[in-house]
Amino acid sequence: LWGKTFCIQIWLAILSGGEFVNSYLKNYTIELATLAPVFIGSGEQLGKKEYIYDKYEKKVWIFDRKTLYKHILEENLSDAYESYILGKNGDLYVWMKKNNISKSKYSTWAKYCLDCSYAELSERNRDISLFVKDSYGLPYIPGSSLKGAIRTVLLGYKLSMNPPTGQLQSDIKYNSKARRRNELARNLRRPSQMLEETFHTLKREKVKKENAVCDELSGLRISDSRPLNTKDLILCQKIDKGIDGKDQMLPTFRECLKPEIKICFDMTIDESMCNYKKSDILEAVEYFFDNANKQYKKYGALSQDRKCVITIGGGAGYISKTVPYNIYPDREVVQVVSNILEASAPRHGHKNDVKRGVSPHTLKTTKYGGRTYQFGQCEIKITENETPL
Repeated sequence: LWGKTFCIQIWLAILSGGEFVNSYLKNYTIELATLAPVFIGSGEQLGKKEYIYDKYEKKVWIFDRKTLYKHILEENLSDAYESYILGKNGDLYVWMKKNNISKSKYSTWAKYCLDCSYAELSERNRDISLFVKDSYGLPYIPGSSLKGAIRTVLLGYKLSMNPPTGQLQSDIKYNSKARRRNELARNLRRPSQMLEETFHTLKREKVKKENAVCDELSGLRISDSRPLNTKDLILCQKIDKGIDGKDQMLPTFRECLKPEIKICFDMTIDESMCNYKKSDILEAVEYFFDNANKQYKKYGALSQDRKCVITIGGGAGYISKTVPYNIYPDREVVQVVSNILEASAPRHGHKNDVKRGVSPHTLKTTKYGGRTYQFGQCEIKITENETPL
């Protein structure tokens, strides 16, 4: 395949006056417009002793640890700060006030400030999960996050056209009552098998099908996003919305990109490897979200009025990250999903989801600006760029 492609390119180069033409590479710009808060976690958390929560102004001041300690040394407060850090209880806002450090001073020490108007931070459980940032401290979205979301919608769309059959289908619909942990471990390997059967279409000599080099999506490359600004970040609280309409406020707080932020990526499709085109991606996105929306309506969630909506990032919930809803009819999928969730999280009461008529029985949401949002929803646009000769 590669030898044939190379010969074609040499021939094109001769016709074009000696320039090498990569006609099989198609370049695009992807633009995401956030319709809801988006969380891409860095894996780092801040404890309540490491930031200032101003409950009167509803703001959170975030500091660089080294810079903060440098200023504390300049104030000759290192011993007091050490006692504060080693103590069991404490609040940095109270400590600053106690040591006569005014807001006008500590605000200049902070890296940035978050609006937390719609997060209810209590005295306990106030750890904040931070958004991923580059080496300059600016938030961004890794290309792998977007590509993972695109892979999921393409898989869901393909499986809806050709549902799995035979042993693979029966394994997904396993009975979770007997030896459920062992069965779960076995069946968690099945999604990878579905991925292999769907995307591992490239034939390589002396290479097994499950090897990543056989994945045609290796020919779909997405860059990290352009850097964003810390002013684009807000603090969001996780809220579980039940089918009864009641909200459960949870002590989980995340730095998120706020709604109405535009994010740009570069995408290249190598058509000698990948058979998916721009139109295929957008069609799959539209189908996948439309299918998910049918489930969201069971919780009384408001539907998005945009067609091409893709869900990315953490905290978005089971429906947006998995494909059973694209494989099974509505009357059957609740039983399948409740079995899977009951096996993986038996304490959460998913065995009653069939009676409720929906599984999972809560929707992952948050609030901002007086509105309720589902995490991670973004409108996606793909524009083809001219390929330079």
